[in-house]
Amino acid sequence: MDNWVANKESIPGVVGGYCAIWATVLSVFQILEHFSTFTQPERQSKIVRVLFMIPIYAMMSWLSLVIRSAAPVLDLIRDAYEAYALYNFFTLMLELMGGIDSLYRTLMTEERDLMHHYFPFSYMMSPFRVGPRFVQLCHRCMFQFMVLKPLCTFIVLILEARDAYGDSLLDGSKGYLWMTLIYNVSITIALYSLMYFYGATKNLMEGMNPLGKFLCIKTVLFLSYWQGIVIAILHSFDLLPILQYWTQKEVATGLQDFAICIEMLFISFAHKFCFGIQEYIPRSQEDDSVPNDTRSYSPKPPLLISASLPRSTVWNNLKYTLRHEDIAKDIQDIWYGR
Repeated sequence: MDNWVANKESIPGVVGGYCAIWATVLSVFQILEHFSTFTQPERQSKIVRVLFMIPIYAMMSWLSLVIRSAAPVLDLIRDAYEAYALYNFFTLMLELMGGIDSLYRTLMTEERDLMHHYFPFSYMMSPFRVGPRFVQLCHRCMFQFMVLKPLCTFIVLILEARDAYGDSLLDGSKGYLWMTLIYNVSITIALYSLMYFYGATKNLMEGMNPLGKFLCIKTVLFLSYWQGIVIAILHSFDLLPILQYWTQKEVATGLQDFAICIEMLFISFAHKFCFGIQEYIPRSQEDDSVPNDTRSYSPKPPLLISASLPRSTVWNNLKYTLRHEDIAKDIQDIWYGR
């Protein structure tokens, strides 16, 4: 073990592994906390799906550091999950406002000011009114990214197998440039839609820490997206430093994976505060008219786990989270234009 640590080439793997493992442990405990107080399954299932970003991002990045030959596949799995998590965060915001039907009723009955476009579109487009049609458009923009990103991941795997993917933004004969362009357009549409939706509806989520939740998801996406783009551009122009840990071809992905391992540890702490379980803990209600040993509690949903966390109930809550009936309904609504 001492010889392994002494080897300078193992430093990124050791440091990244330490951060990734602790980030994963903290996130898993937070997920179990939600499963132990599963009082609002529709909302908390989406929170858990978002929280799984940390273990997946951290562990895939760490494994990419220590198993360099598997790095392309592991990084693609990590990046594909961000589309799924981003869509679940959007549907979580809908749940925080009482669901999409409740939001539609609110937007149709309340008088709301016109919303201005963000810079630089504010100079090119007129302000617009926020209504059900606006929500539907944002919904579709988020959905396209959830579908397109895994599809791009599958295509990249095929290109990698055929040695037709490449690793330079300056090589138009390979798939790297074109897949990067498609991915950038898709995620830009999704991120702008998320920003518009948050800006238009944040007042309807007062008291639920919407800003903290929004900043958490934006930070993860910023670190995986813009940070990766900057590193790729620097690598294309040979502006990255020459490091002994990786070859010239591996330095870009190595730096990205190492940085994500460290960053996920800090974000796991932020998730603890922004996606906490305080508001989901059942509170006892004591009736002054009855003896002190007779207390009534808030009704518990069928999937609520007791404090002892029995395995069978944890498994039921996990199966509920993985059931995805909400996404299946979204697919039907989008398909039929609802």
